[in-house]
This record gives sequence, C-alpha cells and structure tokens, in this order.
Amino acid sequence: MEPEAAVDPQSLPENQQRWLEHLQAAEQAGGTLKDYAQSHGLSVKKLYQWRRDFKARGITAPASPKVSFTPVQVLDTRPTASIRIHLPNGVQLEVEDGISAETLSALFDCLQRRP
Repeated sequence: MEPEAAVDPQSLPENQQRWLEHLQAAEQAGGTLKDYAQSHGLSVKKLYQWRRDFKARGITAPASPKVSFTPVQVLDTRPTASIRIHLPNGVQLEVEDGISAETLSALFDCLQRRP
C-alpha cells in the first residue's frame, strides 16, 4: 500500500492543523513526543497517532534520526611494563613503568632494611 499524494497542510481541517502545529513544535523543542505531550496536557497516544497518520499521508517527512556526539578522552593504551623484585628478606616489590630512578632506589633501600 503506497502513501497517498502529499497534502497541503493549509487544506487540513482546523483540528488536524492544531495537531500538526503541536508535532512541529515538539520537533523544534528537541525532546521526545511523550515529554512534549505531557508538558502541554495532550494525549501521548493521540500525538503519536497523528504523527503516524501525517507521515503516511505525506504531510510530514519521516523523522530523521537525531545524531549527537559525546566528547571522549582517549587514554594512552600502550601496555605498561612492570618489574617484580624479590628481596632476600622475603619482601616483594612490584613497580610499574614510569617510576623514577630516585623513587625506586629509595624504596629498594627502605625495603632492604626491613627484617
């Protein structure tokens, strides 16, 4: 079943023009039809029915999907290296890549002194 030929919105009965105006306002508002209908005291079901009817009759174009972008931060995904050191006193030290030589030396000295 093919849609009927396009209809001039001005030729619609007043009731249908009012629903069309609500649909256009809802689209401009950018929210959902449900939110628009509820905030304007309209029947959610009726608003969806009119949208479907107007699309089938060629009065409104099918809704284009809304595209939005969300900023993301790309983290360094390089694998990190780690070193595990077993001291004679039984203490184990595991450090990740990027630790400074001074910090590693201080940790090593401190942990070697432990009983």
